[in-house]
Amino acid sequence: MSSSRNVSSNTLTGPRLEGSSSQTNTGRSTVSEQELVEKCLNIVEDYKHGIISKQEAFATITKVVTSTTHEATDQAESYIAAPYFDMLDEWSRNLDNIRAQREPDAA
Repeated sequence: MSSSRNVSSNTLTGPRLEGSSSQTNTGRSTVSEQELVEKCLNIVEDYKHGIISKQEAFATITKVVTSTTHEATDQAESYIAAPYFDMLDEWSRNLDNIRAQREPDAA
């Protein structure tokens, strides 16, 4: 066995989502778990910096997850995307709190 065949054994987790991160391919492009995480975190960062809207971020994360987990169930895809959706919601709440603190009292 040559060292060039050494493959990462990072396993994607979630209900009925099996296979190593190098096995998330059904004939399209292979995307590792690390690449999936990086893409989703970059989307969250784009939202944080005002580059995209929250709705665009939700839609893009959904597309990234579904395009890289081809044989996963809807439940598994939701499980994978949920932490990123939570990050978007948390940042949105933080922004709302900051705006509320900056607005003068209406009283």
